This record gives sequence, C-alpha cells and structure tokens, in this order.
Amino acid sequence: MKIDASNSIDEGLILINQKEDPLLLFYWDCPEKLKTLCKGFSTPDSNNKILEIKFSEYSSIINPPGDVENLDFILNLTKDKRSATKKITLKLRKPISTAITSKIPSKSNNITAISSLYEPEKKSEIDLFDLIVIEQNPIGNTDLLFEVSLLDPSINLDSYKYTWNIPHFTSENQYLNGVNEIKLRVKLSDLLIGLNKIIINIINPKTGKNYSKSYDYEKGLRPYGGDCRIEPFDGYSLQTNFNFTIQNWISKSKTLIYKIKFENKNKILFDLSNGGFSKNTFSIENLPVVRKLYLEVIDMQGFSTIMPCQVNVKINKNLPSLDSLLENVLDISKKLLIMEIYQSNINSDEVVSDRILDNSINMLDNYFDELKLENFLIDYEKIITTLITLSNQKLTNENITKLFKILNFIMKFIDPLLNDLSKVEYLFKILDNMNKKAGDQLQSIIIVKIFFKKFFFKRAFYFNVD
Repeated sequence: MKIDASNSIDEGLILINQKEDPLLLFYWDCPEKLKTLCKGFSTPDSNNKILEIKFSEYSSIINPPGDVENLDFILNLTKDKRSATKKITLKLRKPISTAITSKIPSKSNNITAISSLYEPEKKSEIDLFDLIVIEQNPIGNTDLLFEVSLLDPSINLDSYKYTWNIPHFTSENQYLNGVNEIKLRVKLSDLLIGLNKIIINIINPKTGKNYSKSYDYEKGLRPYGGDCRIEPFDGYSLQTNFNFTIQNWISKSKTLIYKIKFENKNKILFDLSNGGFSKNTFSIENLPVVRKLYLEVIDMQGFSTIMPCQVNVKINKNLPSLDSLLENVLDISKKLLIMEIYQSNINSDEVVSDRILDNSINMLDNYFDELKLENFLIDYEKIITTLITLSNQKLTNENITKLFKILNFIMKFIDPLLNDLSKVEYLFKILDNMNKKAGDQLQSIIIVKIFFKKFFFKRAFYFNVD
C-alpha cells in the first residue's frame, strides 16, 4: 500500500525540476486499525511525503471486508505558520471469490463427504479485472511509457500474455516496443490532443480467459498565445538590470513555469533563471552578451513552448574581475553560470585562460563529491556545456585525467537521460573532442578508449540493441 504525495508543493515557490523544499513538512493521520503501522509517518518531516505500508505488515491486521470498506487517510502539510490537509479514501472490496469444495461431513452421504477431505481444494480462476492497474511515465521529452501491474503482488505477471491497443493508431510502428510487452512505449506526438484510450488485454494462456482494462490519458496543448517583453531593450552584461514581463499565456494545466535561456557558443540552451519562476515579472542583471534570449513556458503536464525574446546585451567594457564575481558565490552551479556569462564578454575566438580552465575543472571535480541525482538533472546543461568548452581547449595530461574522472562520475547518473537523444549527443561531442585532443599522448588515448567502451556498452545495454 503506497500513497505518494511527492507532487505536493508550495505554489508560491513552485519550480519545475527544483530542489526539494526542506521547509515543506509532511505527516499522516491513518485509520484507527492502522495507527500502529503509521507511527513513523505521524511526525512532520520532509521525508514523509510517501506513506508506504507493506502487505506483510497490514495483512494480519486488516480482515477481509464483507462487501466494501472505506479507509480514510489524512495528508497534512505544514510550512512556516501555514498548513493544509487532504483526505484520501481507499476502498477495500471483498476478496475475489473462490468456490471451495465443502470439507464438512454430511449426514446424508458420509462416505462422499469424508472422501472430500482428501481431495485437492478446487478454486475458480481469480478475476483480475479489479486488480489491473495501468500507470504512465514520461521518457525524456518525446516518449511515454505505459506499464501494467496487479494490485496483488503474489500473482506472477510473467504467467500471462499481453496485448496493447490504442484505437486511433494506424501503424504497428507506432508501438515502439511492440504490443505484447508488460510495458508499452509510444511517442507523445502520436497521441491526440484530448483523451486517448489506452487498452490492455491480459490473457491467461492456461484457460484462455481474457481481461481487458482501459486507461484514459489526456494530452493537453502546449502553452500558447503569450509574449515576452524586456526593458530596457539595450544594456550591458553584468551591469544593467533587465526586467522581463511575461503575459497572456494560455494553458489548461496551470501553474505555468517560465525560464529565461540563452543559446551559448556550444548551441546549448542555458537556463539563466535558476530553475524558473511562476510570477509574470522577473529581473536579472547577470545576462550574457547576446542579441536574443529565449523564453520557455512549461505547464504542469510538462508540455513546453519556447519563443525568442529580442534584446541587445552589449559587452561590459568595465568588466569586473572573475575572482570578484565569484567571491561571494558558494553554489558551484551558480559559479559555472557566472563563468559562462563572463566568457561571453571575451572575444569568442580567444583561448580560455589556464586559470579559468583549472578553476572550471576543479569546480566540477568538487561538484560530484556529494552529488544527488536531482541536482545533476537540474544542472546538466551547465555541467555539459562547461565540459564541451574544456574539451575544446589544449589540456595537460593532468587535466585530461581529471576530465575523464568527471565523465566517469557522469556515467553513474546518466541513466535518466539516455532516452533524450539531444542530451546523449552532448556526451558524444565531448568524447569526439577528447579523442581528437588526445593526439600522441599515450595516456590520453588509453583513457579515451576505456571511456568510449564503457559508455557504448551502457547505452547499448539500456536500449537493448546489439
């Protein structure tokens, strides 16, 4: 039994892909018969967002209901002096029945009744209909994965056959991994705007009995209709305070999140707004030298729209030293952003200085010491664009070794990104650069070959290709 409240948020601070809010605390009130099992979830704590009670724990406490029994759970949220509650009701139905031969001797036919004591218990086939659950998860920005499971963990899923069906599909190729797997993968672009019927047929090969269940997936429109204004239009990098006004965006899935991005010299859209904002106005002076920025608008379903915002951010002729800009910045992710902006004020053809090279590599080296997956996913573009820039420079053997150490750290966190080809291509670009830079340096060549082998093996294994 699991109730997941991870999507609960403080709307005043809502950010897509933001770090967890440690000030938002969760605790649960459980039905009386489950109080003893919920003690660990009854104290306000940021780690109590998922209430989970194992079947082995509650099966001995909850008796099968005669018909339907409601179990009421109360989710409590608290932050500062504010609080909120929500009731979640779980319905327990009576067990799906089985016809069992009587074991009680009958006075009228004592011999037959006694013999039934030694016969195997005869059960009718379990009706799976109420046990079938279909869940969906996004894969990268382009695909969806639908997965079937059964509420009774004792039932072996592998003993059944499966057939998926999406009625409006016209080609078998639209079912990316076929129709007979427990998981179905499809392209989001192949689904219709509005409701899509996702149907699973489960067949018991021993009896031929078929169970059919459908799931309604609603695909929304990307946010549309809005604009982006920047004032003043002209200004200087790392000096002028620019004000953004975002308005008139339409979506059925609000709250909307806005991100201000720029395309750097590595052709990567780089987030300048530290994860995004939800208000209609935003101010920042840490802008790079550009003639165009981009506004990304994201709704709560994850659909996004990107539009250009015209601006004229000029080179700062009174550019402060990089050391002074980084002096009071503790967050490595923000340091990488400042260094990227600083570089935009320098001639793009100029070679990155040894000091900046060393700083960047050491920062990334330290960054991975206590890294959490969620932080890595947020900061991926900052990390990867820094690595692309570094891999284009003339490096010492020592720095090449450090760089591959960093790439090996990335290997540990790369799995969630393997489905997004654009993100994978960034890694190929780094590896290609490093392969070219290795030249006659024997040590570098060996490291490049080892890393290529590891990376291609991991990618081939993930995609299940030869």
